[in-house]
Amino acid sequence: MVSCCVVCNSLMEALREEEYDLQVHSVFHQAANFSSPIGLITLLAPQKGVQPFSAVLKYPFPFEDLPKEGMRVGAEGIFGNEDILFSFKDAKKRSLKLEAPPAWKAEALESLLVFLQRHREKGLVEMAFGEQNSIYAEFLAPRLRQFRMAARQKKERESVEAAWQMAGCGTGLTPSSDDLLCGYLAGIWPVWPRSLVRRVADKAASRTNDISGALLRQAGAGRFSWDILQVIWYMEGECTDGQLESALEKVACFGSSSGCDFLTGLYFGIQDALESSINKKI
Repeated sequence: MVSCCVVCNSLMEALREEEYDLQVHSVFHQAANFSSPIGLITLLAPQKGVQPFSAVLKYPFPFEDLPKEGMRVGAEGIFGNEDILFSFKDAKKRSLKLEAPPAWKAEALESLLVFLQRHREKGLVEMAFGEQNSIYAEFLAPRLRQFRMAARQKKERESVEAAWQMAGCGTGLTPSSDDLLCGYLAGIWPVWPRSLVRRVADKAASRTNDISGALLRQAGAGRFSWDILQVIWYMEGECTDGQLESALEKVACFGSSSGCDFLTGLYFGIQDALESSINKKI
């Protein structure tokens, strides 16, 4: 049995009164995903930041040795037949929900842009500077403009349709456009109705792969990884330059470009949220 050190609180809430069958969905060196009736559930290697509907292990485990069948999950942990394989018993429960709307500051937006400047070559970052040199950026640029125009005016049907047009663009487990959309939803969170956030996320999720779709649906519910939440807290609150820089670097290291794509979307979302707030006051 391997103990978990941290587990998503929303996952524990979902498991409070019922157990669910699990099926191994995908296995990687530092993570394993499981399909379940309540959505994708993830186990992460030690030292990884906890994500929505995930648990982080205390000790390494060879995920390729997971049983192929007979697995289930409940409040105690993950079982293989009748034996508990991964225990949630002493794990710290961490809330990953963005409860209070962030109070964005123009200074924080500028700090994010300065950071992105140093990662200009990764993923869709170039789009934050009005450039479309890659095939994906060129494809997405007009769709992003359409999406942002609808988003700023809170046109629900148009926003949902434009998000669907963007979804699934790019390579990898989480295509770049999906990471960008997740970031945008975090940025626009303070000014959008929750129903619109969910509709955009769900519609985009229907056009991409299972892993990316799960992250979009979690973002639609206001749930983000602990590393992302730290960036958000530092950007809206008081912190040292070193704290924000360190938090941004952690997110920027996600995948080959996933973190930087998320931060690019966050930049656009904050920009539009600030503009909406200014227009509301006029």
